[in-house]
Amino acid sequence: MHTTPPRNVTLALASVIILVQLVTGCDMFGLFSDDPQETPPPITAADALAGMEVVGGLMDTLFEGAGAPPSGEPLPDFSAGSYPSGMDVSQAVTGERSVRLTVTIRDVTPTPDDGDVAPDVVYNGSATIGMAASADGSELTITMDASITASGSDALVSSVIVRDAVAVVPVDPDNGPGDPRSMQGTLTVDGVEYDMSRIDTDAGTDDTDAVPNPTDAPYFLMSYWVDNGVDRPQLVYFATVGSWGTIHLSGTGTLRDGATDNEGRSVAVGDNGMIFSTDDGGTWTRRGDGLTTNPLNAVSWANGRWVAAGTDVLLVSDDGAAWSIAWSAGATSVDLHAVSYASGTTWRAAGAAPQNILESTDNGASWTLVVADLNLRPQYLVNQLLWTSDDTPWIAFTGQTTLGAIYDGGTSDTDSDGNSCEWTPSVTGAGGSRAAARFGSAIAATVYDGTTRLRVTTDLGDSWSTVLPGGSPNGYPVDMAAIGNGFLVVTNMGGILRGSADGQTWHMLTDESYGSWGVLFRP
Repeated sequence: MHTTPPRNVTLALASVIILVQLVTGCDMFGLFSDDPQETPPPITAADALAGMEVVGGLMDTLFEGAGAPPSGEPLPDFSAGSYPSGMDVSQAVTGERSVRLTVTIRDVTPTPDDGDVAPDVVYNGSATIGMAASADGSELTITMDASITASGSDALVSSVIVRDAVAVVPVDPDNGPGDPRSMQGTLTVDGVEYDMSRIDTDAGTDDTDAVPNPTDAPYFLMSYWVDNGVDRPQLVYFATVGSWGTIHLSGTGTLRDGATDNEGRSVAVGDNGMIFSTDDGGTWTRRGDGLTTNPLNAVSWANGRWVAAGTDVLLVSDDGAAWSIAWSAGATSVDLHAVSYASGTTWRAAGAAPQNILESTDNGASWTLVVADLNLRPQYLVNQLLWTSDDTPWIAFTGQTTLGAIYDGGTSDTDSDGNSCEWTPSVTGAGGSRAAARFGSAIAATVYDGTTRLRVTTDLGDSWSTVLPGGSPNGYPVDMAAIGNGFLVVTNMGGILRGSADGQTWHMLTDESYGSWGVLFRP
C-alpha cells in the first residue's frame, strides 16, 4: 500500500477507482461536470485523495503480490502471491485471459516504501475484482465492488465504497496499462457519492512525477529560494506527501507565517514587510507595499479581521488585500513574534525580550501595552500565544533553540525575586518551545533540546506530558497547525510530523528538506 507505486503496476486496476488522478496529480475538481445540477457534493482534496489511497493501496499490494499483468500473455495467478498478514486472496480462473478475485483484509497496516514511514492506519474490508484481457492484449476490462474502512490517527477518511465499477483500459506493450477509455459505477468516500461515468477519463497522464495543482493543495510551507545569491520568498505546496510543487514570489527574504480565513482566502507574511494573499492557492498577489520594511513574523485571522505582527509594528486588514498600520513602536523596539485572537473583540501579541504583551480590545484597531516584561530569561522569545478558557486565559510558549518554558498568564503571582508578576511558568527546563496549536481540548507544543519532542495537555494547560514522536525529522520545529483531524508540525529543514487529535500519537510523514519556516493549512 504505497503512496507512489510503480507506474505500470498501479494504473491498471487503480483506474477503476480514479487512482490515476492520485498518481498523476491531476486537478480532481476539474474532472467533474461544470453543470451545478450534476456536480456531486463537495469533498476536500485531502479527503478525496485519501479515499483513493485506501482502495488504491489494496490494488498495489494485490499486483505486487502476483506480478504486473502482462501484455498479450495469460494473466498471472494472483492467489499464489505473497501478501501481508491479514490479507487473503482467492482466484477463480474463468479463462486464459480472465480471472475473478476475492480479496479480504483484516487489520492490515501499511509498510514503509521508498523511505516513507508507514502511517498509523489499519485497514479492514473486502473486494471482488474481475479482469479480462482482450484476445490481442490491447485492452483490459476491469470490474470491482469493494468496501474498505480505515482507522487510526492518520486516516483522513474512514470508509470507501466502490459499487458496480467497470473500466476499459488500453494497454501499450511498451508502457503497460494507460488511462481508462470508459468508466462507470459509483465511488463513495465517507458518505459522499460520485458517479464514475462523469469523470473525464482522458484527463490523466502516466507521468508519476507530475506536480500537483496548488489549488488542490491543503498544505503550504513558508520558505525561500536563492536567486543569484539573493533569498527570495517561496511557497512549497503539498497535495499529498511526496507530491509537491513550488511557487516563486517577488521580493527579497523569507516567508515566515501564513493563515487562512473561513472563506478560503490565505495570507502569507515574511521579511521586509512582505504580505501576499490568495483566493485559490494558485495565484498570490503582493499586498501592503510601502507600509513597512520591517520583518513580519506572524499572521492570524479571526472575527473577520487579519492581524500581522512583526518588528515594531502591527498591521490589520478586513479582506487580506488592503492593509493599514494599527500600531507602531516608539523609542523602545518591540520584536513581535506571536499574535492571537481571544474572544469578543480581544487580541494579544507578544515577542522578544523585553517580552512585552500588547492587547487590543477593539478587534485589532488599536493596541496598548498591558505587560511590560514577563520576567523571562533574556534569551527567551515568545513564539506563540494561545487563548484557552476563562480559568486559564493565556499560555505563552517561549524559547530559543534548546532553551524554553511554557507560561500561564492572567493570574497574579511573584517571581523568584519577590516581584509581582502576571505570568508564571507551568513547564520549565531545557527545550525551546517554538510552536503550538489547539485542536479541541488538546494543546500540543513543540520542544527541541537536540531531539524533537512534543508537550501535550488535554486539560487546557493544568498538566503537561512529554511525547516522543515516531521518527526524528531534520532540523528543529518552527511551526504547528491544527488540521482536519489533528496536528501538523514542520521544521526549519522541512521535515513534517503528523499528530493525532489528542496529541498522544505522532509519526514522521517525511524527512525531506524544504527550508521551511511556517505552515499554512487550507481546509
